[in-house]
Amino acid sequence: MLWKHSSLLLITILLCLFPINHSANILCMFTSCVQQNLIVFMAVANTLIDKGHNVTIVTTIPIPTQVAPKSNFRHVYLENPIEKIRKLKAVHIISYNETAPSTDASTNFFIASHMLTYMQKDALQQKEFQEFFHEDNSFDLMIMGYYYNDFMVGIGARYQCPIAIVSLCAPFSTLSRWIGNPSTTSYVQEAFFGKSQPMSFIERYQNFFINAIEPLAQMYTEFVMGSIYRTLFTDESYPPYSDVISNISLVLYNRHFSEMPVRPLVPALVEIGGIQDEDQSEYLPQVSFSSMKYQQICYS
Repeated sequence: MLWKHSSLLLITILLCLFPINHSANILCMFTSCVQQNLIVFMAVANTLIDKGHNVTIVTTIPIPTQVAPKSNFRHVYLENPIEKIRKLKAVHIISYNETAPSTDASTNFFIASHMLTYMQKDALQQKEFQEFFHEDNSFDLMIMGYYYNDFMVGIGARYQCPIAIVSLCAPFSTLSRWIGNPSTTSYVQEAFFGKSQPMSFIERYQNFFINAIEPLAQMYTEFVMGSIYRTLFTDESYPPYSDVISNISLVLYNRHFSEMPVRPLVPALVEIGGIQDEDQSEYLPQVSFSSMKYQQICYS
């Protein structure tokens, strides 16, 4: 297992940083229908395209103009119904509205995540994807834009290739468990806890309690994702869902250590927030803070 993690990390670094004669075939499953997510996911895909690799990108919304590659890629577009997109946006806004009552925000967060999961499931059942899926393709690596779509690991099983994940959030317990990262509950706050280091004794107790009950939510999520996996990948040649999910070998997540709690990370968990893969990076515009009451540090 350690060899698998280390080797894929080395392969990914070589693919991204060093020019090589052989162009790898890479499949990017970016099926989240939230545009902000796709912008982050495309940063990874564009790096690989710029290095000369053959990249196939599957999306459920058009690629935003500002991050659309100019050439050397294949785009498989699976369009979502407009009414579903509108309903999702309405629910999504409430779920992240800090002024909304906590019960409404929690309920809508659950509804939004459920909608996102089944919208991505429906996308894989579209004619356009089924035709692509049954082509005689071969891929060296599958990159999955992680957003309520665990069941998509079955696509990696179809091509028998390693799976890497691009995640927007901090490595919560599910991601950590997949790649063997320690939870360190005693001093690392749970991703959805809302507290920061250093934690008081009461906060550490609350953090421990949340970590103790989180496996219940994981069991429900794994049940739902496993059921969808068995619905989509019915051929007997596919291994069980629990075996395929363990083939996730690398997680790239959009955070930087300066905005996160200090914590240990295994080599298969890589922070990519704030990294610029350009020979001549542009300087950020100068901003005057003299008129502000408080000094601020902005992350993007």
